[in-house]
Amino acid sequence: MENRKRYLAALGLGLLYLRLNKRKTRRWWVRPINRNQMRLQDPEQFFNYTRLTTAQFDLLLTWIGPSIAKNSFREPISPGARLALTLRHLASGDSIPTLAFSYRIGKSTACMIINETCDALWIILQPRVLQPPNKIEWQEISSGFQTCWNLPNCVGSMDGEHVRIRAPYNSGSTYFNYKKTFSIVLFAVCDYKYCFTHVDIGAYGSQSDGGVLKLSKFGYNLNNGQLDLPEDMPFPGMQENKPFYFVGDEAFPLQMNLLRPFGGKNLTHDKQIYNYRLSRARRCIENAFGILASRFRLFHTTILKNPEHVGTVIKACVLTLEKYLGKMRQ
Repeated sequence: MENRKRYLAALGLGLLYLRLNKRKTRRWWVRPINRNQMRLQDPEQFFNYTRLTTAQFDLLLTWIGPSIAKNSFREPISPGARLALTLRHLASGDSIPTLAFSYRIGKSTACMIINETCDALWIILQPRVLQPPNKIEWQEISSGFQTCWNLPNCVGSMDGEHVRIRAPYNSGSTYFNYKKTFSIVLFAVCDYKYCFTHVDIGAYGSQSDGGVLKLSKFGYNLNNGQLDLPEDMPFPGMQENKPFYFVGDEAFPLQMNLLRPFGGKNLTHDKQIYNYRLSRARRCIENAFGILASRFRLFHTTILKNPEHVGTVIKACVLTLEKYLGKMRQ
């Protein structure tokens, strides 16, 4: 009897030792049931899910896939799944917890994937599709404004758009704008086809459009003649040479290469015609922002990220992808 008790006690200690020293089984990153559900076979549904066709998605994946692929002793999340998760976040504006639950991954993992993929998109795509126009391309843009909007020598329409963010800690009124929300400013210039040619992201929401332009790289290049604009040319039916210029609203200052509308109500007929022509051209940038927001619903939400991460998401994914889609359409 005594030997039996000793045997059972030794057996219990042995089992306890094995249990305590047993290596904990790691959780999976993606549940097995979802591993084969990242790519939808229905083209229309896939486009609604990612805002890209399957051909565009595959081409984009070949470009950035090596940059976002992971090597691990565990089976990592594939580059295609990482890209699809990021595109879904941009296309729908879904929150990180919602996406994490949909993909059966952790919230921190989903956030890390989105940030890393955004960085890769900007690094890979920016040199390919977001280069400043040269003189020949400026000439083509000017011809387009003349043909479509009856505005000669115009090479772009500019404006600023407020992107709502969560109020950063200890920021005071730095990001508080005139709309009574917290935001950062997306400053952009587009051509007559609503395609962006310059973007600047990250200015405080409390800044005016004129202040954003002054502090931006584009504003510096504009003031110092470093945009490689064509030589002055006369308007149709005139002999005197006129400079090429951009158009903006009343918030921007009047400069040699930047025109704004006349203010006031009691304007002469010529000034009213001038304002009407400028208004038609300025509508291009408003339409470009509208197209951008309708394609990527993230713009209709309050982005719950730090300002530096918000800038990365917008410029690396949204604007670069919009420019990428424009190149694909052409």
